Amino acid sequence: RQPLSFDKKIGKGGLAIWHIDENVKHNAEGYPGQYGWPRNGKHYKIALLQADGRYDLEKGKHSDSSDLWAGSSSGIGPSTGNPDTGPFPNTDAYRENKLKATG
Repeated sequence: RQPLSFDKKIGKGGLAIWHIDENVKHNAEGYPGQYGWPRNGKHYKIALLQADGRYDLEKGKHSDSSDLWAGSSSGIGPSTGNPDTGPFPNTDAYRENKLKATG
């Protein structure tokens, strides 16, 4: 997305990366740092993978200019250690309420 036309107020622009889980039948508000996550089984069917890792949208807050991926030097990869503690966002797998490191 680029700050042009309808989107001219989005800030610096960047790549929007979406997490889509077709197996989820309904949205259940879930995010890292939430009590019991990920074992509580809660996560959205469709979610924007926010570059800043703050999960503002899942927490009911507004999006901001740091949500899109634009020239990030840190990139994204697997967690470094325990998948339950991150860092987030990452490329770890999620299945049956469990996280599994991909790296």
